[in-house]
Amino acid sequence: MKLGSLADDGNPTLTRLRLLVANRSPAHYGITEFQNEADVTFLIESGYIGLESMARLRALLKQARTPEVYIFSESDWPFPYIPGLYCSLSRALPWAQSWSFLLDGEATCDRSTVQERYMYSFIGRVATHPLRRELLRLDTVNTPCVDISSAQGRFPNWNYRGSYWRTLRASRFVLCPRGVGASTIRIFEAMRAGAVPVIIGDDWLEPPIGDWSQFSIRVPERAVLEIPGICAAYGNRATAMGEIAKETFARHFAPEAFLDNALDFMRSNLATRNQNIQNMPGILCQAISLRELRSAVHALRSKFAPRRTS
Repeated sequence: MKLGSLADDGNPTLTRLRLLVANRSPAHYGITEFQNEADVTFLIESGYIGLESMARLRALLKQARTPEVYIFSESDWPFPYIPGLYCSLSRALPWAQSWSFLLDGEATCDRSTVQERYMYSFIGRVATHPLRRELLRLDTVNTPCVDISSAQGRFPNWNYRGSYWRTLRASRFVLCPRGVGASTIRIFEAMRAGAVPVIIGDDWLEPPIGDWSQFSIRVPERAVLEIPGICAAYGNRATAMGEIAKETFARHFAPEAFLDNALDFMRSNLATRNQNIQNMPGILCQAISLRELRSAVHALRSKFAPRRTS
């Protein structure tokens, strides 16, 4: 297998995965640095990939030993024309599925050692989507819903990473509103910590594993102010749901097995679609959106615009 990127070989998601692999080799796959030796090419992306990436993909396929190419994309604006897993996928496609973000390998504190203090909580940047500002209206002493900019005055000895995780682990439910993209990494951070993710995002697609109704709650964007009553109704199930969430994360999305699990899933469920990567017209008709067209026009204008001279 060859790990790579169409956009930036030093992007943070690929860097994080390489570090994880260096500390613990995948169980099912060997890794090579040479494209012509790889049976599988796995593209790892963190930023936006538009129409211009198609030329780079064609060049890669000419070098590749086999046409078996998959992608894992954390982009807020996925352009899902390559078979694979997209965190913020908002339209179901036969060759593309929703998946978890890649969390780092740093273990979280055992939840059993933390005294539960909050029914629910949210600490994050509210500027990334209008509905996040609505969450601030749910803020109380026992249900902290706080923008990052004011968190230092709210929590003693504040530091982002430590205070964020302490608050998350001390919460029965964790509010997970969409951000710029349809998804949010907070869903999977809550699962990892054994809390119940309350997912607020109408466009988000859940990954095709497990029964999400057993360990998460979906709330329509228009129903943000109903969250206190919704969480109260689930109160006596929170502990059991949190345990299922934690188990589901460990089984499918844990950093130490992320590469194995992602590739195993794609090769089992998306392999028949990989042959169609050569049939771009049909794929593009389903995958393309106005964003790709706007980005392509902008790139052409930039390319052919007359250069200014001083």
